[in-house]
Amino acid sequence: NVVRHARASRADVIVQGGGFQGFPAAVADVIAGTDGVAAVDRVRTDQAQLGEQTTLVTAVAPEAIGRGVRLVAVDGEMQVGPGSVLLSQSQAETSGVTVGDRIALRLARGGPSDLEVVGVYQDSQLVGPALLDLDTAAAGFASRTDTALLVTAQDGTDTASLVAAAEAATVA
Repeated sequence: NVVRHARASRADVIVQGGGFQGFPAAVADVIAGTDGVAAVDRVRTDQAQLGEQTTLVTAVAPEAIGRGVRLVAVDGEMQVGPGSVLLSQSQAETSGVTVGDRIALRLARGGPSDLEVVGVYQDSQLVGPALLDLDTAAAGFASRTDTALLVTAQDGTDTASLVAAAEAATVA
């Protein structure tokens, strides 16, 4: 599925995989090489044990926040990195944590981690209840496939050409 724009994102085009199967990293590489593309931000999603609850956890590169990913800060910093997690407002309330607290996270591969909550954001359909960095995801997610790509166009680029390139890349 290729979407031109969504409120939860700053991207010009969003490419989504079918369900949670996602698609190989090569798709992002093909789209990134398309004329008129300024950036392609990978989004990866997996189930994890966060505190006492099993939930979906999303991962992006740190530079994706503010470029492709739109987060509305409630508290703290909207930055992901090793040893830290951002939580949605409802997840923070459910888990009983605030910025500066630590929360246990168990990913599909690897033992539990104790992460610092560095920020809380308004609930977001794009990133769900918890947000990590891609390096943490690579070490612990069950799959290394992308569930979505956030494509930012260069100034003056017609997004229709990017939609066509994204559609071609996802069926190739």
